[in-house]
Amino acid sequence: MKLLYDESHNQTWTVDAGLAAQLSRRTNEAPRYYSYAPLADLVDARFGGTVMRLTEAPLRPEILRSGDLLLLNHCCSRQHQHQGVGGDAIFLPEEIAAIVAAVEAGMGLLVLGEFEIDSWGSNVNQVLKPFGMRFKNDVATVAAERVRGTTRLPIFEATGIAAHPVSAGVRKISYGSGCTLEIRADRVAAVISNDEGAVLLAATQMGRGRVVAVGDSDLFAEPFLAYNDNRALLVGLLSWLSGQRPITAEPPATASGQQTAHDLVAHGLAADEGPAPGTVVDITADERSAMRRLLEDPSIDPHAEFEAFALEAKLLFHELPRRLRRELVEFARKGNSDGALLLRGFPRDPEVPPTPARTGERAKKETCLSEVWLCAVAAALGEPVGYLQEKQGSIFQDIFPTPGNADKLSSESSSILLDFHTEIAFHPFMPDYLLLYGLRQDPDKEARTIFSSVRRFVHLLDPADRDILFSDLFRTGVDYSFGNFAEKSGVGPLVSILYGDRLDPFLRYDLDLMVGETPAAQRALQVVRSLVNDVKRDVTIEPGSLLIIDNRRSVHARSNFKAHYDGRDRWLQRVAVVRDLDASLHDRVRGTRVIATDFSSYLATAVAEVEKA
Repeated sequence: MKLLYDESHNQTWTVDAGLAAQLSRRTNEAPRYYSYAPLADLVDARFGGTVMRLTEAPLRPEILRSGDLLLLNHCCSRQHQHQGVGGDAIFLPEEIAAIVAAVEAGMGLLVLGEFEIDSWGSNVNQVLKPFGMRFKNDVATVAAERVRGTTRLPIFEATGIAAHPVSAGVRKISYGSGCTLEIRADRVAAVISNDEGAVLLAATQMGRGRVVAVGDSDLFAEPFLAYNDNRALLVGLLSWLSGQRPITAEPPATASGQQTAHDLVAHGLAADEGPAPGTVVDITADERSAMRRLLEDPSIDPHAEFEAFALEAKLLFHELPRRLRRELVEFARKGNSDGALLLRGFPRDPEVPPTPARTGERAKKETCLSEVWLCAVAAALGEPVGYLQEKQGSIFQDIFPTPGNADKLSSESSSILLDFHTEIAFHPFMPDYLLLYGLRQDPDKEARTIFSSVRRFVHLLDPADRDILFSDLFRTGVDYSFGNFAEKSGVGPLVSILYGDRLDPFLRYDLDLMVGETPAAQRALQVVRSLVNDVKRDVTIEPGSLLIIDNRRSVHARSNFKAHYDGRDRWLQRVAVVRDLDASLHDRVRGTRVIATDFSSYLATAVAEVEKA
C-alpha cells in the first residue's frame, strides 16, 4: 500500500513528528495535537506499506496515479488563528478534476473534516460534491444529563454503526468536536451515526474507486487513535479504500493508565455537589500516632535555616504512613477531577499564638509542626519557593485578615469575595501547587475555600471557544501585592487561558484582572467565567488541615467572612511549590529560592494610564 498524505493545502495535521513539534511551539498545545505520525507506523505494521507526504501543490494526475489512496485531512486558510503546515486551503478546479478522475480509475479517497467547516476557509466540500456528500457547518453533539440540567457534548462515544466492510468488528468509536455529514446521493451509505441519527461517517463508490468522508479529523490523530475502536476503524477504512487486506493481526491493546477524554466527561457530569470521592482524605488515629512518633524536638529554625529544615522534612516524607504517601504521589502524578486534595487531621502545634492583624507582622510559634507538614507534603510535589514581592519573599507565608486590606484584591482581605483565580497567573514562574495549612479557623466559621477544576468543564466548551482559549489573546493583570496598586486589569503579559493537552488542558485564569484582546476572546472569557462558577466545589480549612491546590488545573477563591482583629481571626500558612526549581534560576535572588521577576514595565503602563485618566 502506498498512501498519499496531502500536506500542500495548509492541513492542521502532519505525519512528520518533527514538524508537529515545531507547529506546537507556535501555539500553547502539546505536539500530539498536530501529529498524524502514528498513521505511518500503522500503514507499515499492518499493510507493509508506506506513507508519502505531498508538500507541493497542485495535486497533479501523475502524482495521484502513483498511490493506492489519498488522504485529505482537515485544512484551514492561512488567515485562520489555527496553525497549518503551509499552502493554500483552496483546492483548484483542476485538482478536484484530477482527484475525481483518479477515484474513477481505482484510487481510494479519505476526506476528514472538522466542526463548523465553513469557518476554516477551505473549499473541501467542493472536493466532496462529485461524490454525493458534504460536511455540514455544525458541531456534532449528543445530549447528556448533568446536575444543573441537560447539556450537549461535542466529545462523545458513538455506537450507531451500520454493517459495512469499513466497520467490520467496530462496536464503538470516540468522536471529538467534529461535524455531521449530509448525504446527497442514493449511492452513499451512512456507516456511523450518533444516537440521534446524525451521520458522522459516510462511504461510496465511483467507478473503480471508493470514497469515505468523516466529519472529525481528531478521530485518527495521535490523541484519539487509541480510544475505543478508532484504530480498528482506521484499519478497516484503509483496507476497503485500497482493496488490500492487512498482512498482520492487530496487536493487543495495552492500558495507558491515563485518563481519557471520556473519563473527563464523566467527571464533569458527576452528580456530586461536593468534592469528588478521594479529594478529602482523613488521617486516621493510628496514622496520626505514627506521625507523632516521627517528630523530634526540632533544633532547626525553619525560617532562619530553611534549606536544612526542608531537607529533614523531605527525608521525613519517606517515613510518613504509606497510605498518605501514596495519596500524595498519585496526586502529583495525575491529579484528580477537582484539582485539589484536602488532608485532614495532622498532628497540630500544641500552642498557637494570637492571630496577627498587621501587614508584615509575624507571630512566632514555639513549635513548628505546621512547617514540618508543609515541607513534607511539598517534597512529594516539587520544591517550595518564595516570591520577592509576596511578603518579602518568605517561603512560609502567614495569611490573615488585616484592616487596611479588608476590601482589596489581596490574601489579607476579608469583607469581599476573593474571586476565582490562578495564583499569580501573570507570572512566568507561577507555582504549580499551592499549599494552605490551617492554624486557626475564623470564629464564625464562615470562610470557605472554593475551587473549580478545568477537568470538570473542559468538555462543556464549544470547540470554537476552546480554540480561542488556546490562543494568546488574553492579557492578565498584575496582583496588588506585586505593585498594581491601581488594581487595573489587563496590564500584564499576553497569554492563553488553556495550554498543554487539548483534551486534558492546564488552566490559567483570573476573573478580576484578565481581559480578552478581541470580542471573540472576551466572549470566551465570559464562557469560562460561567463554567468555573457552575462546577465549583468548596471546603473548610480547619486547624490541622492541609489543602493542596493544583494551580495548573484548578482556580480557587475564598468567601468573604467577618474579621474581628482580636487575635482570634482565621490564620493559614501558605507555601508555593514548583515542579522544576531550575527553570527560574536566572530570575531568582542569588543563592536562594526567592523568585524576583520584575514587572515594572507592565506596571509603568498601568500608572501612566491611571494618571492620564
